[in-house]
Amino acid sequence: MADRNDEMTAALATAISEVYNLLLHVCRLLPVPITLPISDHVPAPDAIPAIRRVAQLVPEQPIAQDASHRLYTAAIHLLSALDLYALCSVSYHDTRADGVDSLLQLTKDELETLELLLLNHSDPRTD
Repeated sequence: MADRNDEMTAALATAISEVYNLLLHVCRLLPVPITLPISDHVPAPDAIPAIRRVAQLVPEQPIAQDASHRLYTAAIHLLSALDLYALCSVSYHDTRADGVDSLLQLTKDELETLELLLLNHSDPRTD
């Protein structure tokens, strides 16, 4: 059982890294790019404050309201996933792992849509 839990936790760590890298990419595409720390550790020691900073900087981005909402939502979902992952790492439960996975999927969906918006619109401030 412990091996399965360790495998699941490792899979979640990989998924967190992938979603964090997507956030990093999308933040570089913003009209006012936001730089995030890069690390091989999951979660990166300074990732949580950086993701909080992304959420705080959303109102300063010259982008449409829909895009702003997607960026903010992605940031808070990722923060929630990291919090739940920390709990899961200490005391594994399938429901916690499922929660992390669900939050990461929601984050990924928001970021992929935002990426398309940013890449397809030369001026992301317009709808």
